[in-house]
Amino acid sequence: MVNTEDTMDTLIIRLRERIRRSPAIECEAFGGRCNEAGEILGPTPPNPPVSMQTLEEVEQELGFRLPTFVRRLYTEVADGNYGPNWGIYPLRQPPDIDWKQEPLSVQGWYRQDRQERAIDRPPDYWSYVPEPSIRFCEIGCGIQICVDCTTDQGRVFMDDGTASQEWKDCIIPIADSVAEWLAQWLDDKPWPENTYPR
Repeated sequence: MVNTEDTMDTLIIRLRERIRRSPAIECEAFGGRCNEAGEILGPTPPNPPVSMQTLEEVEQELGFRLPTFVRRLYTEVADGNYGPNWGIYPLRQPPDIDWKQEPLSVQGWYRQDRQERAIDRPPDYWSYVPEPSIRFCEIGCGIQICVDCTTDQGRVFMDDGTASQEWKDCIIPIADSVAEWLAQWLDDKPWPENTYPR
């Protein structure tokens, strides 16, 4: 389990180095993006880190403190647009995008989940989702990586509504902490070189 400050410091350095190279998002590293004419586009850059004030404002809206390492990722590495699969979500919803139509952030997804809890999803679904938790990383096809915020370790689980018709089988444990999950990703996914012209 990754839980010492020294190990977290080392992991943050490794993540900064990974996203300094292009591209920062895994799916772009192995597939790239094209425009409507089929031309290869440059990589999506990671967002600059957020200020502690922004982090605390979002936490105030959420109603809970994010795990320590998650806080460090947003304030010391980047505000999303990097990492596994389709990337870690930005913390705050872009002001020009309606979260009800297209939640693209931790904040936007949390707002939508609260609305669904009140209106749409059945109570038995929510009984299997740790509370509080956040949607953290996009896998695609309605599958997301989430972080359990009930402890400071930030256990990681997958919310995969396609896995089963039983809600209990859709919430799948992945790692004991966000740090462990990202360290494993860094070790398992060597970055391809020269995917895009610089």
